[in-house]
Amino acid sequence: MQKKLWINYAKVVAALMVVMQHSISHEWVNNLDNGNSAWRIINFVFMLSRTSVPIFFMCSGIGMLGRERSFKEIYTKNIWELLRIYICWMVIYGLYDAYRLCCGSLATPRTIINVFIKNIIFGRYHTWFLVALIGLYAITPYLYLIVKYNVSYFICLSILFTIVFPYLARVEELGRLYKVIENVNMNFVVGYTLYFVVGYYLYQIRLTKKVKIATIICLGISSLLGYLLSCHNVLLQGAACQEIYNEFSLFGFTMSITIFLLFRILFDKKEGKVSKRVLDISRFGIGIYLIHPLFLPFVTEIHGVWVVCAGFLLWLGMVLIMKIISMCPGLRVLLIK
Repeated sequence: MQKKLWINYAKVVAALMVVMQHSISHEWVNNLDNGNSAWRIINFVFMLSRTSVPIFFMCSGIGMLGRERSFKEIYTKNIWELLRIYICWMVIYGLYDAYRLCCGSLATPRTIINVFIKNIIFGRYHTWFLVALIGLYAITPYLYLIVKYNVSYFICLSILFTIVFPYLARVEELGRLYKVIENVNMNFVVGYTLYFVVGYYLYQIRLTKKVKIATIICLGISSLLGYLLSCHNVLLQGAACQEIYNEFSLFGFTMSITIFLLFRILFDKKEGKVSKRVLDISRFGIGIYLIHPLFLPFVTEIHGVWVVCAGFLLWLGMVLIMKIISMCPGLRVLLIK
C-alpha cells in the first residue's frame, strides 16, 4: 500500500503537539489563577495537543494494516526496529543520568550500572508509547483479519468499551451500576487498539462533500464544548482537569478523528518543495518524541503564554538535532528507517 503525503503532515504536526504538551504542562497545572486569560490560551493549546498520541497510533495503523503480514516479518522487522530504537535511546538516557550522578559526586560503578539497567528495563515516563506500539504490532495479524472482514463492528464495540462504559462509570447517579462498570476498567479491554484500527478505517472511507462538512462541524463542536467545559470545571474545582478532553473521552475521541480527517481533506494532493520538507521531517517523529524530554528543563522556567512559543522553538530545535543525526551514518540507528 502506497502511503499518502497527508499522513506525513499528520505525523509532523503530531510530533509538534506532543512536544508542546510536555512543554506547557507545568504552566497548565500551576498557572490557574481562577482561569485567567493566559491559562485559557494554554488550556486550548493543551487540549489540542492531547490528540497527538491518537494521531500517531492512527498513522501507524494505516501502515501496519494496509497488507497482510506474517508473524516473522512483524517480529524480525517491525518490532525489532522499535526495540532497537528503544534500547539505543535508553542508553542515551542512561549516559545522561550517569552524567548527573557525576555532577553530584554520587557516581560509583554500582550506581552507574543501576542507572543503565533502570533506564533500559523501565524506560522513562514517555516511553510507554513504544511499549504500547510494540503490543499493537504483535497483534497486527489478528487486527488485519478484523479490518478485512468486519471493521465496523469492531470499532463500534471499541467505542462502547473504551469511551461509553468508562463514562457511565463516572456517573454517580447510576448507583450500583457505577461500581460494577468502574471495577471492570472497560478502557483496558481495547484501549489504543481503537485508534490503531480506526486510523486505517478513516484512510479507506470515501471523502464525499457530506463527510467533509460533517468532519469540520464535528471538530468545531467537540473542540468548543470540550474547551468550555474544561474551563468551567476549573472554576468549580479550582484544579486543571483533562478528563473532559483526554483521548478516551467523547470530546477527545471526536477531536482526534476529525483532526486526522482534516489532514486528509487539506493535504491529500499537496506536492512541491514544502511537501518534500514535510516528508523529511515526518521521519523524525519517534526521534523527536524520545529526545525532547532531555531539553524540557529549558522551558520549565518560562511562564504565561510565552511557554507556547517556547514549546514551538523546542520542537524546531529537536527537528534540527534529528536532521544532524540523520546526516551522521553512525547515529542513524536512533531513527526509524
